[in-house]
Amino acid sequence: MLPEDGRAVEYFDSIQSIANVKPKKFLVRTSIVGYHLTNENGPSSWQPLEVKPGDVLITGIVYMDQKKGKSSMRTFFKRILKSSKHHKKDQELKYLQCFDDQGKEIMVPLIMTGLFSPVGDVSS
Repeated sequence: MLPEDGRAVEYFDSIQSIANVKPKKFLVRTSIVGYHLTNENGPSSWQPLEVKPGDVLITGIVYMDQKKGKSSMRTFFKRILKSSKHHKKDQELKYLQCFDDQGKEIMVPLIMTGLFSPVGDVSS
């Protein structure tokens, strides 16, 4: 991917890296899974949501899941962590709050890997 000035676009390989840089927006270059809050079929719950390549997400703040109970989001990502070589027992999951182009809140775990490129200015 090349911008108009011909220089290569910087990319990052994890949501943690994006959270560290704090761009206002970033381009998702590979498919990832986040969670969005829905009240379909009863009480509100966090449901998996695929974020597709080409989507631009607006960054929010980092949240830590401090609940000791089981949630569908926590269980799902613990399964991912089990297969990760960076797994720590009872690791608290942290999420980057993001918003899609329609304003839907999407929580993406910092451990999520893929390819991401900052869009616009990086805040300091």
